Amino acid sequence: MNAAVSAVTTHGFTMGYFTFGNGKTPFVMLPGISIKPITTFAPAVANAYKDLAGDFTFYVFNTRADLPDNYSLYDAARDTAAVLDELGISRACVFGVSMGGMIAQVLAVNRPDLVGKLVLGSSASRKRSSSALFHSLKTAICRRLRRTLHKQYTPRASLKPTRRLSF
Repeated sequence: MNAAVSAVTTHGFTMGYFTFGNGKTPFVMLPGISIKPITTFAPAVANAYKDLAGDFTFYVFNTRADLPDNYSLYDAARDTAAVLDELGISRACVFGVSMGGMIAQVLAVNRPDLVGKLVLGSSASRKRSSSALFHSLKTAICRRLRRTLHKQYTPRASLKPTRRLSF
Protein backbone atom coordinates (compact mmCIF):
# COMPACT_ATOMS: atom_id res chain seq x y z
CA MET A 1 0.00 0.00 0.00
CA ASN A 2 1.38 3.40 -0.98
CA ALA A 3 1.39 6.36 1.37
CA ALA A 4 1.73 9.97 0.21
CA VAL A 5 4.01 12.03 2.47
CA SER A 6 3.32 15.75 2.62
CA ALA A 7 3.35 18.79 4.89
CA VAL A 8 0.95 21.59 5.60
CA THR A 9 1.88 25.12 6.62
CA THR A 10 -0.67 27.19 8.49
CA HIS A 11 -0.67 29.81 11.25
CA GLY A 12 3.11 30.20 10.95
CA PHE A 13 4.14 26.58 11.49
CA THR A 14 4.60 23.43 9.39
CA MET A 15 3.40 19.94 10.26
CA GLY A 16 4.37 16.84 8.31
CA TYR A 17 1.93 14.03 7.68
CA PHE A 18 1.18 11.15 5.38
CA THR A 19 -2.05 9.85 3.98
CA PHE A 20 -3.30 6.61 2.47
CA GLY A 21 -6.60 4.93 1.74
CA ASN A 22 -9.57 6.14 -0.29
CA GLY A 23 -12.57 5.73 1.99
CA LYS A 24 -15.19 8.38 2.66
CA THR A 25 -14.47 8.69 6.38
CA PRO A 26 -11.35 10.53 7.54
CA PHE A 27 -9.26 8.65 10.11
CA VAL A 28 -6.73 10.83 11.93
CA MET A 29 -3.85 9.20 13.80
CA LEU A 30 -1.96 11.21 16.41
CA PRO A 31 1.09 9.26 17.57
CA GLY A 32 3.10 9.96 20.68
CA ILE A 33 6.47 11.64 20.78
CA SER A 34 9.18 9.82 18.89
CA ILE A 35 12.82 10.33 18.07
CA LYS A 36 12.08 9.90 14.36
CA PRO A 37 9.21 11.55 12.49
CA ILE A 38 6.25 9.21 11.97
CA THR A 39 6.48 9.91 8.24
CA THR A 40 9.63 7.76 8.28
CA PHE A 41 7.38 4.76 8.92
CA ALA A 42 4.67 5.65 6.36
CA PRO A 43 4.95 2.46 4.27
CA ALA A 44 4.87 0.19 7.34
CA VAL A 45 1.87 1.97 8.88
CA ALA A 46 -0.02 2.00 5.58
CA ASN A 47 0.65 -1.72 5.15
CA ALA A 48 -0.54 -2.48 8.70
CA TYR A 49 -3.89 -0.72 8.06
CA LYS A 50 -4.37 -1.76 4.41
CA ASP A 51 -7.51 -3.78 5.21
CA LEU A 52 -9.26 -0.58 6.34
CA ALA A 53 -8.03 1.61 3.47
CA GLY A 54 -11.23 1.08 1.47
CA ASP A 55 -13.38 2.44 4.30
CA PHE A 56 -11.16 5.28 5.53
CA THR A 57 -8.76 7.90 4.29
CA PHE A 58 -5.97 7.93 6.87
CA TYR A 59 -4.05 11.03 7.93
CA VAL A 60 -1.09 10.40 10.23
CA PHE A 61 0.53 13.52 11.69
CA ASN A 62 3.97 14.37 13.05
CA THR A 63 4.39 16.97 15.73
CA ARG A 64 5.01 20.42 14.31
CA ALA A 65 8.44 21.04 12.85
CA ASP A 66 9.58 23.79 15.23
CA LEU A 67 8.45 23.20 18.80
CA PRO A 68 8.54 26.45 20.77
CA ASP A 69 9.61 26.58 24.42
CA ASN A 70 6.85 25.70 26.89
CA TYR A 71 4.79 23.96 24.20
CA SER A 72 1.79 22.37 25.92
CA LEU A 73 -0.81 19.74 25.11
CA TYR A 74 -3.25 22.58 24.56
CA ASP A 75 -0.88 24.19 22.05
CA ALA A 76 -0.49 20.85 20.26
CA ALA A 77 -4.27 20.38 20.11
CA ARG A 78 -4.71 23.93 18.78
CA ASP A 79 -2.07 23.28 16.10
CA THR A 80 -3.68 19.97 15.17
CA ALA A 81 -7.05 21.70 14.85
CA ALA A 82 -5.50 24.36 12.59
CA VAL A 83 -4.02 21.67 10.34
CA LEU A 84 -7.32 19.75 10.18
CA ASP A 85 -9.11 22.98 9.29
CA GLU A 86 -6.52 23.72 6.60
CA LEU A 87 -6.99 20.25 5.09
CA GLY A 88 -10.79 20.48 5.31
CA ILE A 89 -11.11 17.51 7.68
CA SER A 90 -14.05 17.33 10.08
CA ARG A 91 -15.99 14.67 11.98
CA ALA A 92 -12.98 12.36 11.76
CA CYS A 93 -12.33 9.16 13.62
CA VAL A 94 -9.40 10.26 15.77
CA PHE A 95 -6.98 7.69 17.18
CA GLY A 96 -4.47 9.09 19.68
CA VAL A 97 -1.62 7.02 21.06
CA SER A 98 0.37 7.93 24.18
CA MET A 99 0.84 11.70 24.21
CA GLY A 100 -1.14 11.80 20.96
CA GLY A 101 -4.06 10.45 22.98
CA MET A 102 -3.82 13.34 25.41
CA ILE A 103 -3.73 15.78 22.49
CA ALA A 104 -6.75 14.00 20.97
CA GLN A 105 -8.73 14.41 24.20
CA VAL A 106 -8.06 18.15 24.30
CA LEU A 107 -8.97 18.36 20.61
CA ALA A 108 -12.26 16.53 21.23
CA VAL A 109 -13.19 18.85 24.11
CA ASN A 110 -12.17 22.12 22.46
CA ARG A 111 -13.17 21.31 18.86
CA PRO A 112 -15.89 18.64 18.89
CA ASP A 113 -16.74 19.55 15.28
CA LEU A 114 -13.47 17.91 14.21
CA VAL A 115 -13.91 14.64 16.14
CA GLY A 116 -16.66 12.22 15.18
CA LYS A 117 -15.25 9.31 17.18
CA LEU A 118 -12.35 9.15 19.60
CA VAL A 119 -10.11 6.14 20.28
CA LEU A 120 -7.25 6.26 22.78
CA GLY A 121 -4.33 3.87 23.09
CA SER A 122 -1.82 3.79 25.94
CA SER A 123 -2.80 7.26 27.03
CA ALA A 124 -3.78 9.14 30.18
CA SER A 125 -6.76 11.26 31.04
CA ARG A 126 -4.85 13.83 33.04
CA LYS A 127 -1.45 15.40 33.20
CA ARG A 128 0.61 14.79 36.33
CA SER A 129 3.78 16.45 37.43
CA SER A 130 6.91 14.36 37.04
CA SER A 131 7.50 14.31 40.80
CA ALA A 132 3.95 13.03 41.41
CA LEU A 133 4.42 10.44 38.69
CA PHE A 134 7.76 9.34 40.18
CA HIS A 135 6.16 9.06 43.64
CA SER A 136 3.29 6.96 42.22
CA LEU A 137 5.67 4.64 40.41
CA LYS A 138 7.90 4.30 43.47
CA THR A 139 4.89 3.49 45.67
CA ALA A 140 3.57 0.90 43.19
CA ILE A 141 6.97 -0.76 42.86
CA CYS A 142 7.42 -0.89 46.65
CA ARG A 143 3.97 -2.44 47.11
CA ARG A 144 4.64 -5.07 44.46
CA LEU A 145 8.06 -5.84 45.93
CA ARG A 146 6.60 -6.21 49.44
CA ARG A 147 3.88 -8.59 48.15
CA THR A 148 6.42 -10.64 46.20
CA LEU A 149 8.81 -10.88 49.13
CA HIS A 150 5.99 -11.71 51.50
CA LYS A 151 4.79 -14.57 49.26
CA GLN A 152 8.27 -15.98 48.75
CA TYR A 153 9.59 -15.75 52.29
CA THR A 154 6.59 -16.23 54.55
CA PRO A 155 6.99 -19.54 56.37
CA ARG A 156 4.12 -21.95 55.96
CA ALA A 157 3.06 -24.20 58.80
CA SER A 158 2.98 -27.24 56.52
CA LEU A 159 6.60 -26.81 55.46
CA LYS A 160 9.27 -28.12 57.80
CA PRO A 161 12.94 -27.67 57.18
CA THR A 162 14.60 -30.93 56.18
CA ARG A 163 18.02 -29.89 57.27
CA ARG A 164 19.49 -26.99 59.10
CA LEU A 165 22.15 -24.83 57.52
CA SER A 166 24.84 -23.27 59.64
CA PHE A 167 27.18 -20.53 58.65
